[in-house]
Amino acid sequence: RKGDGPPRSDAARRSRLTATVAILLFTALVAGFFHFPYGLLVWYVVYLVEALFFNPTAKGLMRLKQTECILDYIDDIKACRPAPEIKAQCYHMETRTRHTTNQDGTTRTETYSERVDTASFTERLMVAQWDDITGNVVDGLSYFPLLHVHFEIQWEAGDAETHRSHERQRQALKARAAAADVSHDMSEELRLIDEQGQECPFYTDMIGTTGDSFPMWLGYLPYAICCILCLSWPYRYCLAQRAVKGDFIFEKRVWSRAGPAAI
Repeated sequence: RKGDGPPRSDAARRSRLTATVAILLFTALVAGFFHFPYGLLVWYVVYLVEALFFNPTAKGLMRLKQTECILDYIDDIKACRPAPEIKAQCYHMETRTRHTTNQDGTTRTETYSERVDTASFTERLMVAQWDDITGNVVDGLSYFPLLHVHFEIQWEAGDAETHRSHERQRQALKARAAAADVSHDMSEELRLIDEQGQECPFYTDMIGTTGDSFPMWLGYLPYAICCILCLSWPYRYCLAQRAVKGDFIFEKRVWSRAGPAAI
C-alpha cells in the first residue's frame, strides 16, 4: 500500500474472488451444452487451468520464499526505474468463407469475419527523472508466521508539462496507427529497469514464511496434487485462515524534463 499502514485490501480480494466465481459459473454454463461426460471434462479442464495458474494462491505458491526475501523484493522494485510504454496494434476485419457438411451429407457455405493484425508500433514515454513514492513497509511484517502479499504498481505524471508531453506522444502514435490500417487498439504497460539496465520481472503474488523450513503441506506441489483431486478450494480456504493477507501498491512519479523544478 502507499505509505505506512497494514497491507490489507478487502475490496480487492472480494473483486478477485468474484471474478473467479464468475469464470467457474460461466464454464459450468458452457459445459451444459455438451453431452456427458464431455461437459464434465470441459469443466474439469477449465477448473484445473484456473486453479494451477490463474489465481493468487497458485501465483503466490510459485513464489514461496522466506519473508525476508519478500522484503528484499519490495526494496528491489522500489529501486527500479519506471519505463512507461505505449503500443498500437493495427488490424482490419476480413470476410472469409468456409464449407461445412451437415449430418445428412449436404454441404453449405458460411461467411464469417476474422480479425487480421498487421503493423504494430511501440514507443516509450519520455522519462527524464523519476521518484518512488511508495512509502515504507510497516514494522514487524517479518514476524508474521505466514504472509500472502498481492502486489500492484501504478505511476503518475509529476507535473502538467509531463502530462502534456506524454499526451502528445500518445496522439502521435495514434496518428501513425491510423495511417497504417483502418483500425487499431492502444495499450500501455509499465516496465521496470534495474540499476544494471536490465528489465526487472514484476510478480503479482508472493507467499512468505518465517520458519527455517517450509511445512510439508505448504508448497506448489502439494497444492497441485490437491487441484488434481478437486481439492483446490479447501486448500485455499485453509491457507487463507492461516496466512495474513494484504495488498502492497508500488507508486512511481515521473517527469519528462530533469531539473530542480521536477523535485
